[in-house]
Amino acid sequence: MGLSALRALELGHIASPHGITNYSGGLHAAVVSWVFALAGPSTGALRAAGLVCNAAGVALAACAIRCASGLPGAAVFLASANASLALLLFPRVAWEVAAFQVLLAALCLGASVRILTHEGSLLGWSFAYCLAVSLGTASHFIFISLPLSLLAAAAWLAALSPRRAFLRLFALQAAGLGLAAMTYLIKPQIDEQDYLRFRHLWNLSIWLLLPAAGAACVACISQGGRWMARARCARARVFKAEAGRSWSLPGALLGGLAAGVLATANLLFFENHGAVLLGTVAGHLPVARMGHQAPAFWALIAQYVLAGAWLLCAFVGFAWAVLPNRLFPRIRLLPAERLLLLAPLSYFSVFPLFTEQTAPRYYILANLLLAASFGVLSGRWLCAPQTGIRALGRGAVAALAAGLVAAQATHWSLAGSDELRPPIRIEYAGYQDTSEHFLKLEELEERLREDGACEIRASGFFIEFPLAFLRRVRPYPCRPGIWAEVHYCRDCLEPPRYFSVRVHASP
Repeated sequence: MGLSALRALELGHIASPHGITNYSGGLHAAVVSWVFALAGPSTGALRAAGLVCNAAGVALAACAIRCASGLPGAAVFLASANASLALLLFPRVAWEVAAFQVLLAALCLGASVRILTHEGSLLGWSFAYCLAVSLGTASHFIFISLPLSLLAAAAWLAALSPRRAFLRLFALQAAGLGLAAMTYLIKPQIDEQDYLRFRHLWNLSIWLLLPAAGAACVACISQGGRWMARARCARARVFKAEAGRSWSLPGALLGGLAAGVLATANLLFFENHGAVLLGTVAGHLPVARMGHQAPAFWALIAQYVLAGAWLLCAFVGFAWAVLPNRLFPRIRLLPAERLLLLAPLSYFSVFPLFTEQTAPRYYILANLLLAASFGVLSGRWLCAPQTGIRALGRGAVAALAAGLVAAQATHWSLAGSDELRPPIRIEYAGYQDTSEHFLKLEELEERLREDGACEIRASGFFIEFPLAFLRRVRPYPCRPGIWAEVHYCRDCLEPPRYFSVRVHASP
């Protein structure tokens, strides 16, 4: 990614709409090139964009939860975000999938909450939502799972209630999903030559034309939604007068069918992704891969308890959002709160449509939605009039406090250590990976500098590309005809540790 940013800095623009693969995008390279232009190329500048954007995303999501549910929910969410090792560690890696997802997802949540909490024209928020979806999908394909899950949640809310706000929300999510689908289908067809020829049109479309078209569609559909809401209200009153209750038998059957589909989809998700999701939310897998070790036993227990609390609260919150007058009848649940409580299970139900891979980096959005749901639910429990429900809130906060201490202790022990730990092989509930790709390269770089080897061959992507970037930002004299072959070596304990280096001279 650093090499793409350096090339963009030299050209004045990115050379391709794609990242390393066709399903990732060039947004990260473009933003990092702007950081390089301001601060100069370096490994710190390479990581800075992701760190700043993720911090801004957490702050924006907290503002959205504050608007939806109040200050207690926002405070619990902020603590939850700082207790999530996935949200703390992934921003340190210069990946498209980790750099902007939290910020763009928070913008989507903020716009959705605004739609539900304010009347009148919301064209600006509709544009912001469509822009976030457009950029997110162009940046990485997995982002399209968010607008689809929010559309499913909005459809559920619109079916349960005739409120016009829910119909406007459904229109917003439908427009966003349409833009995401267009971007998702068109972008892989564009090669580098086409992009260089039409890059101004592509950038204008992604940044302005498609979001503006989506916002206009939301405005038009919302006008029709006013009449739909009135018609649904009238039908609901007729059903209530005729049947003595607010739901008809067909409506109950339809709701039961939807619940069955959702339950089946979530069972499929947890069968294939549940174990790795739990290991990611608990921080076990991110720490193992990036820190070459498992967290301390006490920290691991605290993190798994918190992860279990997040998942349990996601199920309870979903049930409460679907049955707001039955589960906790004395607590009035606001429309935006219902959306945030529905979001995690809706996301789980659509996620398998996009990937079968169980890579922890693909669960970043799930971490954010779980933290938001936990914040809303715990915040409302803490302010409940019933003593028993307040006790539930205090229990959730106790689990959060233990997880927060464990996460911060683990995070700073990794961030503040210069120790070169040996790589480990990760095997977790069928998921297999290695921490070799995150080995520190200082000793290896020093060895290559001493040998004057500036060309690396037959060494693998995760070795060749980082070393090429380091040579660009920290150049050293090269010996003509000298090249090196580098491989991982767990048994190599002499500098450069955990690497095997063979220096060759070209004939």
